[in-house]
Amino acid sequence: MTPAFARRWLIGVVIATTHAIAGPTEPSPTQLPPLPLRATTGGPELLSELPQRPTVLNVWATWCGPCRKEMPALQALAGRLETHGIDVVALSVDDDLKLMDEFLRKYGITLPTPVAVSASETFRQLDAIALPVTYYIAADGRIVGKYLGAREWDQDDALQDILDALGGHSAAR
Repeated sequence: MTPAFARRWLIGVVIATTHAIAGPTEPSPTQLPPLPLRATTGGPELLSELPQRPTVLNVWATWCGPCRKEMPALQALAGRLETHGIDVVALSVDDDLKLMDEFLRKYGITLPTPVAVSASETFRQLDAIALPVTYYIAADGRIVGKYLGAREWDQDDALQDILDALGGHSAAR
């Protein structure tokens, strides 16, 4: 089996699995881990330093079709959540930062987009089994909700689920 074939096969399995099990799940771990981030434009060095107020954290990659499809809706969601004091952050597990930057520019995505140092370590520490996966994080760094799979984030039911999960967790650190 060639490496290229193995990667395509694995991506297909991940996407198929994501669609089969999409929906809200119990968060694990319960605290945002100190996952190392790549040095970018003055952002935090660890994922656990990121939230200063309630945050919707979407883990994605440019090679993930469902991730790419939902990104414009996440951008729209960020505007709606801003009035509720909730941030939206898109954590990339991409290796090719140029490709990621091109995608973000092409679609006008202006969300904060830190990049994980290691995709496998990100999956391990966040107990993620597929992409996309989205976490609802209280201002104190506790993970209070998780949604596995793609979603139409600009719809009212998505907004309500987030407000229900983070409504009592709005105090800033």
